[in-house]
Amino acid sequence: MDVGAGQAHAPEILGRERELARIAQLVHAEDAGGPKVLVLVGEPGAGKSTLVDRAASQAAARGRRVLRVRGSEGEEDLPFAGVHQLLRPVIAGVERLPPRQHDALRCAFGTNEIDTSRTPDQLLIRLGVLTLLSDAASERPLLIAVDDAQWLDVGSLDVLAFVARRLEGEPAVMLLAARDEAVPGRFDHDFPHLTAGPLERAAAGLLLDAQPHRPKGRVRSQILRQAAGNPLALIELTRAFARDPAGRDIGSVDTPP
Repeated sequence: MDVGAGQAHAPEILGRERELARIAQLVHAEDAGGPKVLVLVGEPGAGKSTLVDRAASQAAARGRRVLRVRGSEGEEDLPFAGVHQLLRPVIAGVERLPPRQHDALRCAFGTNEIDTSRTPDQLLIRLGVLTLLSDAASERPLLIAVDDAQWLDVGSLDVLAFVARRLEGEPAVMLLAARDEAVPGRFDHDFPHLTAGPLERAAAGLLLDAQPHRPKGRVRSQILRQAAGNPLALIELTRAFARDPAGRDIGSVDTPP
């Protein structure tokens, strides 16, 4: 998915100043130097996708090209499904690749009409993707934004890790988000990590105050305690309160799985 520059003003993100500063540093790395890869981790509902969206908006506002891929449980068994999603906006560039890289990528994506039974060479696939992304970045600095990486297929994770280790000197950076208990092994140790942990109580309170029906009193305290700083839980529990002001259903609301 390719994100354009004409994006609306992004809403305020509460309680994530440290995370936003580090992500901004990554987006600016092509200008100022610094690490080219950042792995964003956190529990479900921590707001990782919101932070990835903000990074994409910041990059687009600076004239960067943004290529995005989001893992899906329904596609994690489809070889190279994630890479195909990532490259769709620049897929025409495959035709300009060196012949062996061109053939390997077309074979991986099932578009090689000459010999669909041949197993594509893994190194050539990775080199082809790297060349394609490098060519795109030479036209306009690039942000590679990966969300829900824990659900990407193995082939795509291998390709992304290969690319990530070769971004030095390229006008490109990568932000990869995954659940903290399911960070893909290829990104578990070799790259800087940023944890989106629970919101502090003050920030959690501000998030409650920003809701259409802000809770008060005993119910507010119950929501803060039960959500334990998880932004999505705070929002969902507040919505449950709005449906039942007496708070009878608050205890039955599930926090993010």
